[in-house]
Amino acid sequence: MSRTSTVFCLLLAVLLGSGCRMFERREEVYKESRSHPPLQVPEDLDRPQMDDALYIPELPAVAGTRRYGGEVPATPAGSQLAEDSLFVADTLPSTWRRARLALDRIPEASILEADEVAGKATVQAVATRPVTGFFRRLVRREEKVVETFELRFEAEGAGTRIRTVGGGQVARAVLQRLKERLG
Repeated sequence: MSRTSTVFCLLLAVLLGSGCRMFERREEVYKESRSHPPLQVPEDLDRPQMDDALYIPELPAVAGTRRYGGEVPATPAGSQLAEDSLFVADTLPSTWRRARLALDRIPEASILEADEVAGKATVQAVATRPVTGFFRRLVRREEKVVETFELRFEAEGAGTRIRTVGGGQVARAVLQRLKERLG
């Protein structure tokens, strides 16, 4: 019995060792590859338009930097947080798109409804706060607070203002997170 179990264990070890490619020789084929010239378009065919194929738009200029020989006028830099609003130094469509992405990446907040034309988004956010009261604290330390509020996007001067409507501390916390993400 002992000899049979030893042979079985040895066979099992060989099978497991070969399954993990321990004994396989790895060839690095990519090191032997050659670069090929671009495809040539025959003379009797039209060359496809590729001018705007990889167009990269320019970033907004930072105040005080020179651009093409002229000075760029000063614009509000970054975002500024107020009591119930956030000013972002960017256009309304760009702020809308960036804020939607930022809200999708904040795990405590979720967008219930969004209307880009009206510039409104209904957001539900969850936060925790310490429990008040002696007997409640014996059972648990924190309680969940769920708040539903509206974010309104309005063009203001050279930027966009995001206002909270119907929100409290949780809405201000979401605005703070938006400020961190939007810059």
